[in-house]
Amino acid sequence: MKLLVALMAVSIAAQPLRTRGHALIKGTQEFFWLADTAWEIFHWLDREKAGHYVDVRARQGYNVVLASAFSEFSGRNEPNAYGVRPFVKEGDPTQPNDAYFRHVDDVIKMAEARGMYVGLLPAWGDKVFERPNNPNVVFNPANAFAYGRWLGRRYRTQQNIVWVLGGDRNAAGYESVWRAMARGLREGDGGAHLITFHPNGRHTSSIWFHSDPWLAFNAVQSGHNLRDNPVHEMIRGDYTRTPVKPVIDLEPAYENHPVDWKPEAKGWFEAFDVRKHAHWAVFAGAAGHTYGCHDIWQFIEPGKAAIGFARGTDWRQSLLLDGAVQLGHLRRLVEPLQGRVPDQGLLASRQGFGDDYIAITRAGSKVLVYTANGEPFTIRLERLAAKPTSAEWFDPRTGAAQPARLTATFQPPSKADWVLVIK
Repeated sequence: MKLLVALMAVSIAAQPLRTRGHALIKGTQEFFWLADTAWEIFHWLDREKAGHYVDVRARQGYNVVLASAFSEFSGRNEPNAYGVRPFVKEGDPTQPNDAYFRHVDDVIKMAEARGMYVGLLPAWGDKVFERPNNPNVVFNPANAFAYGRWLGRRYRTQQNIVWVLGGDRNAAGYESVWRAMARGLREGDGGAHLITFHPNGRHTSSIWFHSDPWLAFNAVQSGHNLRDNPVHEMIRGDYTRTPVKPVIDLEPAYENHPVDWKPEAKGWFEAFDVRKHAHWAVFAGAAGHTYGCHDIWQFIEPGKAAIGFARGTDWRQSLLLDGAVQLGHLRRLVEPLQGRVPDQGLLASRQGFGDDYIAITRAGSKVLVYTANGEPFTIRLERLAAKPTSAEWFDPRTGAAQPARLTATFQPPSKADWVLVIK
């Protein structure tokens, strides 16, 4: 029975994603991307721990895991959980170590068995972007092409892969390296998988690569600086570009991350910040969203030093943080809405700024309105194609719904964030 369930899960995931307009497509349906940033999973976790991670995330509704094959900082020469390094010769990506990548294979297949895709970074951006005295750079256009081609060939038939170039770095001055790696991936896998680019904070892949044919969808990093970060503006900027491509925030503010890296002065991002940024992005037209936790991407556990003013919570405990659980409610609410588009024109009252911002999306017979602060707002019901028949308040904290009074002006049930669903 367990084998049957596992095989059924594989069959669910075993379809490469593609794009159509602003949407990601799986089979014949729009695919709602709900990812978690597990950047260092191949480097730090053994199979048992990786299995626990993907088990929990799959139960919570996540369908994408973001991970770097060649990880940040010490990933160049520090071995993985089995004492194996990524390359036969340190710093030479033309000599991949098959033993290291067999562990990468195992984790990718674990995700596949649970119906999940892997957003696979060939390497973190510090292996390309040369800061002063950076000992981590290993790539140039020639070996980036060779490494990309090798990876593409290795995973040519692995269905649950999306290539993610970049790795939290500005591409300016290094476009030739990333383009060479993309060409290598394309030659190696025959174009079987989508490719995107993960930029540094407050940037978008479209700055450098929007017109490149290999860039299947744009990615932004709204970053970790502001509680009321206007991620919707970044999403809207790419949503309106031509040629039309999907867009997703691949790195919003992480739960348990210090605001602007100043924990004593500004505290840490919490579940409300996670929910707010996610709804703003998705309702602005994003093809999904990405969750992150500062404890999890680096897999903090006893005896392991924390990075970036992290609180130091064990990653297994942080898997159950409120924000992580609550984004599953967002996916269940939005995923059935095929053909979803943003529509701020339905708002008759002020749009607001910061936490006052109200976001609207619609699809088919439904209109969704997100308010972060519980203040009343007015909708132009007369602009809807059909007369509304009912409305309800969706609680993004619990996933529960309650009836709403169907009038032009709506008063949320409390001074908190809510989603109004008009049918």
